[in-house]
Amino acid sequence: MTISRGFFFTVYFRSFLVLIILAIGYAQVKSIFYGHYPNQTSITIALAVFFALFVTFSTKEFLSIDLKQRILFEYVWFLGLKIGKRTQFDSIEKIFFNRNK
Repeated sequence: MTISRGFFFTVYFRSFLVLIILAIGYAQVKSIFYGHYPNQTSITIALAVFFALFVTFSTKEFLSIDLKQRILFEYVWFLGLKIGKRTQFDSIEKIFFNRNK
């Protein structure tokens, strides 16, 4: 059984990156509108921030419980890699699910 625990990065950090990419995009469009084409440095910075935005929105936390092998696996899914630690357990006594409001 695998349970998604949501995004790894906070909503504030993700919003901050979205605002940065929008500001860079606005500056690029504005400079093109006035006849000045963006240089290589600004294009590289924009691509790096866009990549960071992609990584930020695709990185998630998961909890996986394998009852047959008795393994608890808490991991972060990052660009297709599962990064975390596996823990053996004897039995599960209780599992609580609290709804966030």
